[in-house]
Amino acid sequence: MSITYAKQRKLIKTARFFLRQNPSYAHLDCRFDVVAFNQVGNTKIAQDFLEPEWVQGAFMANAW
Repeated sequence: MSITYAKQRKLIKTARFFLRQNPSYAHLDCRFDVVAFNQVGNTKIAQDFLEPEWVQGAFMANAW
């Protein structure tokens, strides 16, 4: 899983814009969760399935 510094900054910038437009949410902490999908099985077989992994609190807006 890779959420680069640049991607995090872009998401945080968007969240801050949302919070400025919706001040009723401004008092809440802003946490970013990530759902990653890991391929299970042989990568060359079409029947392989994806297994989700939920990473709670992958990064926080107040860290910037």
